[in-house]
Amino acid sequence: MSQAQAIIPRNPRVGMLAIVRKRRAVISEVRPFDGQDGVLHLIRLDYKDDSRPETEELIWELEPARRLLEPNELPRASDPPMPAEDFDALIRSARWTAISPYLDPDADGPLQRMPICSPFHGAVQVEDYQLIPLLKAL
Repeated sequence: MSQAQAIIPRNPRVGMLAIVRKRRAVISEVRPFDGQDGVLHLIRLDYKDDSRPETEELIWELEPARRLLEPNELPRASDPPMPAEDFDALIRSARWTAISPYLDPDADGPLQRMPICSPFHGAVQVEDYQLIPLLKAL
């Protein structure tokens, strides 16, 4: 067992990421109950792909190839390759996280005026015709 696997808790909790039936999902509900072999967990999964079903309830301990993921865990080389759309979403979320202090620096809600963010943090391609509206906005 690797050191990373030893840190991950064995019992599922709400909000954790999991791989079940070769699909990525978020655990949205956990209901423990006593079974013959100890405590079992009935969980509700919200799958994060375009396949059906979108949600599913199952008994966690009876799933043969289940795996809990840490919230910041990236796919391992042994995992199936990440679809291009998922990778793009990962990059966009990292960019939004990087610029969030610029969008709302005090985290108290919308500002009276929003600061202009650098194009280096966003997917912005600066064109000549965009400069006049930018100057008007400033």
